Amino acid sequence: MGAGAAHAAPATAKAAAGVVGGAAKLKISSQPKARTVAAGKTATFTVKVPRGAKVTWQVRKPGSKKYVTVKGATRTTLAVRATTKLDGARYRAKVVQGKARATSSSARLTVVTKPRFRTSPAAATTAYGRTASFKVSASGGSVSYTWYRKLAGATKYTKVGTGSKLSVKATASLDGARYRAVARNAAGRTTSRSAVLRTGAAPRITTQPRITVVDAGADAVFSVAAAGEGLSYTWQTLEVDSETWRTVSTGAGATLTVPAVGVQRSGLSVRAVVTNRYASVTSEEVGVLVRPTATDPGSPALPYAVGD
Repeated sequence: MGAGAAHAAPATAKAAAGVVGGAAKLKISSQPKARTVAAGKTATFTVKVPRGAKVTWQVRKPGSKKYVTVKGATRTTLAVRATTKLDGARYRAKVVQGKARATSSSARLTVVTKPRFRTSPAAATTAYGRTASFKVSASGGSVSYTWYRKLAGATKYTKVGTGSKLSVKATASLDGARYRAVARNAAGRTTSRSAVLRTGAAPRITTQPRITVVDAGADAVFSVAAAGEGLSYTWQTLEVDSETWRTVSTGAGATLTVPAVGVQRSGLSVRAVVTNRYASVTSEEVGVLVRPTATDPGSPALPYAVGD
């Protein structure tokens, strides 16, 4: 009993590898390989078996769990006319020689169509030193992407990257550059429309807002100065015991006036967000201090001197 078990293990190992023990051993020396072809073209699967062995091809179609025999497919090579309905089908060969049998590994058929862009790159505007990103996606199956760039004033596109996403660090020399992608697969290639990159200097704050000290019932005024082209200013306030900044003014004003009704007690914080077409920069946060009065003894005393 023990000796019989010892001889059974090697036979099982051989069967798992596609070799069946017996009077004659059967081995598939070359397995069929996965194929990717364009719709309408022919995909070829091949096995290499011992001379005289009989071959029967089987297919498991997309969505099915069972293999079925391919009618008339008895040669070592199987030719399949690819259609989109067969995308994802798997093919294998059953091989018989006498009492020996073997089944090849399965090979997947991938059927593709000419790429068609679902998403083309979009124009981008970015400040010097920052990163601009372009993205694309295309249908068709098994698509690869190559990116090309044409600088402002140039006549030709040059290769600058691969993949569905391209990241570019903005510099002055790239202002006005155009980017496009070429999608490729076994069925052909398609070029996306181009997208322009605009680059420029981000705003720079030259004078920060200052802490403002006011009498009770007086307005509080803040100002900021910044350098850059096409600037706009957004002022925000943060109430005492709040964690949410609230926008109170937008547009071209570098000065904000907080009415007395909004400055009832010390603790209000203020900041400015300066923006142009390339980027935004946020000022320092400053506060409003209200001088205590006899009629408002609850107001705290000034905790620090103006300008600290």
